[in-house]
Amino acid sequence: MPTPSNLSVIQNYQVRTGAEMKSFISVVKSAIEEERGGALDNTSALEISRMGEAVAMTGRGGAGDPKTIASFFGTLRDFASGKGAPQTSAAVVSAAKWFWCNVEDPAACSAASSAGTSITSAVSVPAYARQTMLTTKQKQMLLYVGVPVLLTSIGVYFILRK
Repeated sequence: MPTPSNLSVIQNYQVRTGAEMKSFISVVKSAIEEERGGALDNTSALEISRMGEAVAMTGRGGAGDPKTIASFFGTLRDFASGKGAPQTSAAVVSAAKWFWCNVEDPAACSAASSAGTSITSAVSVPAYARQTMLTTKQKQMLLYVGVPVLLTSIGVYFILRK
């Protein structure tokens, strides 16, 4: 899969309003098409176009409610993943984290950062931002613990089956 040329633009995109989210959706659409190596089919193109129109309709004078705008990041991430564009999906998550930390809930983001990226139950972190909260060490730990547990479980299954 080719790497989209505007991937860094998506990662560093700073959405503050509904109007900016609408233009962000256009940038993401072109990155998905570039990563896939071809244009989206008519249904998918219509779906992402409707997403842009929904953003425009939610904003009052182009501003919009941050909670409403935030929901579009998750939708875009899922759309990109579903269309076979994992790099674009990851870039959308980076932009979503910026939005969460600077527009939607800066206090919660600061609390999560100062806690050393370990999320407590007192801090409500949106799912689209939580994906980037795991450190490399935590990901390695999941791999080193998860794989042996899975393999052991499979072994026990085959040993104990009749």
